Amino acid sequence: MILDFFANLFNKQTENDEVIALPFQTSTDIEAPNLLFGRDDDLQILCGFAEGLQQVEVIGVRRFGKTCLAKTFISLEKENKNSRVYPVYVDWYSDGIIGTANVWRYLSSKIVSNLLNDGYISNNIITIDEYKIKPKKKWEKVYKQLSLLNNSDARCYFDEIVEKYSKQLKRTILLLFDEYEKCTEAFDNINGFMHLRRLSNDTPKYVSFWIIGATPWKTFVEDKPDYDGSGALNGVTQNRYVCPLNKNDFKKLWEYECGLITDEIKRQELKEMCEKVFVSSGGVPCFAKEIGAYCLIEGEYPKYNRLNNHFVEMKKKLTEEELKYLRILLSSPQEYAPSEVPNSIDVLETYGLIKKDERERYYIPCRFFADYLRADLYEKQMSTPNNIDLITYVEKIIDTIRRINDLWYNKYMIYMFDITNATQGYYQVLPKPCDNPDKFSVFINAIYCLYWEGAKENDIAGEKIPGNFKKTLFRMSMDRIRHVFGKAHEKYKLTTRYGQVDITTALSEITGYSTEPETPEEWLSFQECMLKRFLKELSDIYKSIIPGVVNGERYSGVIVEVPKQNGRVYKNIKSEISHRLLRIKNSNLQELHDGDSVTFIAKQEPDPNDPLMSFWIAYDVELE
Repeated sequence: MILDFFANLFNKQTENDEVIALPFQTSTDIEAPNLLFGRDDDLQILCGFAEGLQQVEVIGVRRFGKTCLAKTFISLEKENKNSRVYPVYVDWYSDGIIGTANVWRYLSSKIVSNLLNDGYISNNIITIDEYKIKPKKKWEKVYKQLSLLNNSDARCYFDEIVEKYSKQLKRTILLLFDEYEKCTEAFDNINGFMHLRRLSNDTPKYVSFWIIGATPWKTFVEDKPDYDGSGALNGVTQNRYVCPLNKNDFKKLWEYECGLITDEIKRQELKEMCEKVFVSSGGVPCFAKEIGAYCLIEGEYPKYNRLNNHFVEMKKKLTEEELKYLRILLSSPQEYAPSEVPNSIDVLETYGLIKKDERERYYIPCRFFADYLRADLYEKQMSTPNNIDLITYVEKIIDTIRRINDLWYNKYMIYMFDITNATQGYYQVLPKPCDNPDKFSVFINAIYCLYWEGAKENDIAGEKIPGNFKKTLFRMSMDRIRHVFGKAHEKYKLTTRYGQVDITTALSEITGYSTEPETPEEWLSFQECMLKRFLKELSDIYKSIIPGVVNGERYSGVIVEVPKQNGRVYKNIKSEISHRLLRIKNSNLQELHDGDSVTFIAKQEPDPNDPLMSFWIAYDVELE
């Protein structure tokens, strides 16, 4: 019966509605089933729980749509004349009630005002236990009358209210506690919850309650000794998680919102953004509407920080362990064997913060949230560089190119990267701070000429680069960034050909963000990230072409004594495995003299002054 009613009501037409709907509104909660896209199953299940008089917790990340789901459920139940419950919505966060006696006054007031607004009672004086009040449509006006009750009578009055009107309606009064976490602050102690639990377990059941919040009760009370193990909410036996929409339901939502735009050109432009908005928002309706509103008003696509306030709240609710796994997923999707899935991954998937792709790998579906997490993680790294930092990176880049060319020339009699009359000019461009798109355009073209054009052979880009470096994500990303920001093409007419990466992938590879820089600080950070990634790519190429060198193998060399200003003489080894002198460790230096032929164990270690670079160390040095 409840399911038939649900289906009929959901399909009701709204042709007679006189209210003109505006697109991308988030200020008003949805209460109509035909406007709550993608929640059919949730509503049907909640109605089933209500029919069974079960106590429920509705859990979901902030702004994922819990309140809209709750209010739409209330609309369904109030329209259903055969319903076993009379629902009353209670918002602890907005109403801000404090003190146990005030809570009982507040709940009584909400019930009375709802009954009046729904036509179940008149505005005539009602008497309960000889205490008289005049019902009002606003609960605050009822609450003011109940303030005359002494504290000890306030709870008794609540008990009488729910019994009186539950009998009159022949329904259980169901209190939906939204932002229930604030409810624990409202009661002076846990006894308030215990009294509600006792009433909800009584027979007949005059009153019951559901909790709606961002945290399951079990998790919420873990750090609250007074509540943990109390059994205050043991009666809550069912739960429902509110997650983002799937792509099909999101498309219906987006088409509806775009259909409310009166300007035909703008309407079509926004409709074509459906896929992009779905990826940016992760399918969260509120996020999508804020993105849509910004596009409609500003005429451009927003950056992730448009939703920062929401993301800050989301992050607060996550544990350090959950954040750890989210940060792992920032790098790449991860696959776990079914028997080895960490508990935090299960929790994040339950909330809808991560999901599985077609290859059963976990990833973060909301790209803007991923961008926020990257920004949070790399905040220090992404700070504005100074000119000294840029010069240091460029000096290392120049030195690494020279070393690569020396090795390549010795082997093939050609340079891997061309050195021409223009090369020095490119080197001079690289350290100049780029705080706007025009300066960055000159900068990225210089890298392109050094690395892409400079490695050509027979007009084939990158032909001289070792095979395993021809199609690296850095190389493809650098090429795409040069096309988009180097003014080589009209930016918004540029198409992605087969084998190329798109601009969001390229940006994520270089900076950790998927959105384009806008402020001077962001352009400078973009420049620094590009130099750091360019240097790492060159360093990896250099390591790969050092001839015949294997970590831990024994090689031959000659001792070289190097006098220093402090009067000491440092002994190193000159060897073919490196253009630099090798440092000696763990050997008897007193037995070694300038010009001695030696053998040694070669090991490569990271440079402590530059983790992107490495150098060779000589261990176990012996005279030949």
